[in-house]
Amino acid sequence: MKPNKTDPPANPQPSPDTSTQAPEGHHKGRDVKLSLGQKFINWISSVKRSFFAGIAIIQRSIRLIQPSLTFIKGRYWEQVSLPNNPEQLRELAIDSAIAQIPYKLNHNPIRCWEIVREAENILTDNTAANSPEALLHRVQPRFFEEILSCTREDVCLEQKKTALTPEQQDMADSELFKTITLLPSGMIIDHTTGLTAVMVMNQATHKITLVFGGTNSANGASKLLQDHGLEIGKMPGRLRAQLKADWQNLAGRKIPDCYLQASKLVELIKSMTNSKTTLKAMGLDDSLGMLHLVGHSLGGGLVQYSAAKNKVLGRTFNPVALGRRAMKDLTIDEKELARTGLIDNYLVNYDPVNTPLGYQLWHKRLAPTIIGRRTIIQADKATGKKTLYGRHSWSHLHYMAELKRKINQAK
Repeated sequence: MKPNKTDPPANPQPSPDTSTQAPEGHHKGRDVKLSLGQKFINWISSVKRSFFAGIAIIQRSIRLIQPSLTFIKGRYWEQVSLPNNPEQLRELAIDSAIAQIPYKLNHNPIRCWEIVREAENILTDNTAANSPEALLHRVQPRFFEEILSCTREDVCLEQKKTALTPEQQDMADSELFKTITLLPSGMIIDHTTGLTAVMVMNQATHKITLVFGGTNSANGASKLLQDHGLEIGKMPGRLRAQLKADWQNLAGRKIPDCYLQASKLVELIKSMTNSKTTLKAMGLDDSLGMLHLVGHSLGGGLVQYSAAKNKVLGRTFNPVALGRRAMKDLTIDEKELARTGLIDNYLVNYDPVNTPLGYQLWHKRLAPTIIGRRTIIQADKATGKKTLYGRHSWSHLHYMAELKRKINQAK
């Protein structure tokens, strides 16, 4: 009988596995050994495949979270241009100059006030402004004197209450102020936290400006104290404390102590400037203008945080960004109020601290941590400080160059 062609064979032979077979041709019958060059090419190919696979995953992830990124990017900051009004440009120049006071007041006061005079006369370029009478802004230490007298044990209780209200007295008794020292120059400094600040007043308008210093501000403070026979005790160095605050803010694990001090100080001084009784008791004009905050670099970070917490107008120059913990501590309303006009930030393009190379491509995802409106200017080559370091540390020169150019265009 002929076998049925449709029936499978009784013992089917497995099909050969070609994946393990040696290649045909002259390699048949022996193992294939790749050269180093071939191995390198294969490795490059595998890396390339892995790279593009990773990029594809990232792109898909970005598409999925894009709505939330857009929400974050546009919520707490807004980019604006420089004003065209010459008087507004002059005010901006003055604030930029005032932001430099904490860096120079102690060890180079002559140059400090030359910078302020130049800004005051930016519209006229008045060469006669070298006389002391032409200087409109002067240090006003009375607020600090009143606040810090409350922390001194050698001041009697009645003296502590002569100017401040009971509520202000309670704020002045805060532990945050216990380690602050008032320098003979009128600046305050805390060697344990790095906080530095100075208050200036416009003699014509009575505008009060509280200026927070940045990293390496209050240079010369120790020598100034020694020259006046004063001691600061065994405390950490000023610069070390400021660098520590920068790192704590950047890491986002805690709010640096100097940020908390700045916010409490603004809260108290705001209360004092709004009280006619307090101002009169301090021997000051009770029609003083509204309190404003100004700061550069680390000082700009202090301004952002304390201005938002206390609803006080602030202006920063090349500020550091607020860290994760500081941002979390601010309410949505406080951050939104900053964006809608409470805080103005001025940046120099390609400043490594806040507008590094590639800023337009990726930094905007992190940029909400600089809350408020922002204006970005280009570094000016004529200043001689167009380096990465110069864009940040010598930013005032770049602002002055840009503001002068803007004023000349308006004429």
